[in-house]
Amino acid sequence: MIWTVLAAGMGVAAALVLLVVWVVASRPKPSAAVANAAGDATTHVEAMRCWFQIPAERSAHCGAVVEGPAAAGVPVTVRYVVFEGGAGAAPDPIVYINGGPGSAVGLDEAGVKRWWWLTQNVAWMQGRDVVVFDQRGVGVSTPTLDCPELSEAGGRIFIEKLDMGEAARRWRDAAERCHDRLVKSGIRLEAFNTAATVADIQAMMEGLGYQSWNLYGVSYGTRVALEFLRLDDPRTRSVILDSVYPPDARAYAEAGPNARGALDLMVRRCTADPQCSAGNPRLGEQLQIALQHAGAEGYQVSVALPGAAPATASIDQGKLLESLFYGFYRWDTIRKMPAVVSALGNGDAEALAPFAGEAYATAASLDSDYGDFLSVECHDEYPFEDPAAIETAAAGLGAFRDFVMSDLPLIACPVWPVGKADAATRQPVRSATPVLLLSGEVDPITPPAWARHAAETLEHGATFVFPGVGHGVVAEHRCAGRLAAKFLAAPTEKPYDECLLALG
Repeated sequence: MIWTVLAAGMGVAAALVLLVVWVVASRPKPSAAVANAAGDATTHVEAMRCWFQIPAERSAHCGAVVEGPAAAGVPVTVRYVVFEGGAGAAPDPIVYINGGPGSAVGLDEAGVKRWWWLTQNVAWMQGRDVVVFDQRGVGVSTPTLDCPELSEAGGRIFIEKLDMGEAARRWRDAAERCHDRLVKSGIRLEAFNTAATVADIQAMMEGLGYQSWNLYGVSYGTRVALEFLRLDDPRTRSVILDSVYPPDARAYAEAGPNARGALDLMVRRCTADPQCSAGNPRLGEQLQIALQHAGAEGYQVSVALPGAAPATASIDQGKLLESLFYGFYRWDTIRKMPAVVSALGNGDAEALAPFAGEAYATAASLDSDYGDFLSVECHDEYPFEDPAAIETAAAGLGAFRDFVMSDLPLIACPVWPVGKADAATRQPVRSATPVLLLSGEVDPITPPAWARHAAETLEHGATFVFPGVGHGVVAEHRCAGRLAAKFLAAPTEKPYDECLLALG
């Protein structure tokens, strides 16, 4: 399991026109040097020529937060794109904070096409500038902390039939080799973490000259947004948290119960639904049969990476749960999951192929940079959790034990030394800023309970849970996008839309 490599797709969220027309603001321009949180006076924002073609009748400007080598050992650039809202745009932009950690947001030549489409077609993104940036260490920002050592090892581990000890040894060896290579290149990996990203956002917004802004964070991006909110900057007009990851969550210790809870809820929802129940009359039993078979004999499933020849993956109990786990990241695969589980219980292994393929791609790190992922996790999360306590808790989870104990940071962080976050960052965030918290009912990684907990210390926090939705709510449910639009129009009022009536 590589639990924190979180999907952050945006999708078509809604078709609702914003209700408020704002006064036109003059276009902000990058300003002079801005000191970052570490006091590095060489940090500044630079405008630059966009590295992609801007479509006709669309506007954007590009730049980077540039940090000198004092903190990271090498110069750091955090590239951003401001997709301009056009005539009559509100003065306060939306700042999109991607999930991950370690995931690029898609600002390369190919990926940026998606952002042109989103900013033109997703209603809650319209009427404002949208500021999108690649977090330090990933994507078009530099340096890029990719780890081909871990990507290669991850792909092979997923394919081969290995006991947990051998799999862990391979993960650990690959992590150590990647760590040593990056350090020998002059990079100080302790400079890549949530606090550094918060400082980058602060420098970026100072440099761009906006007087107020709205943050939108998804998955790990909600952790970043909450840490920014802790700064108590009065210019933060509102915050949207999609799939909430609060700073005091015990992510590794709760990983097993959260995943098991999502699967149990999927079974209960199907049993209560006449159509689903008719097609899968023994779903709970079939799930147990599938888990027992995976633990005893394993399944052989054909998987392939883009542009590569198919391979046969040996799916044990941990890999089966991992494959189903990533199925909760998209609404369409959640709906298919009962049929897949039933087919597995009846001996049809190939029904798992699409789910296993997603897990295989994640293990091979197609959409993330392992070096940044581990630098953040081993600094921000791992030092605050007790591996022995996690192992003790996992021992009582039955089939979920291997799923929990194969968590990459538990294996790799002992050989990835990057220091430890300030203990204050593990405290709940208290704020009077308006916050919209969105959760999927069957989210296996950031469950609704986490959002409710985060909201306890947010004076103006509005929490909504969407039935049948997993991880990444706005991407998967039109009503969530409509709520986001209402919230951005009037963040001091609890958003309401008639679409909520259909949620029950």
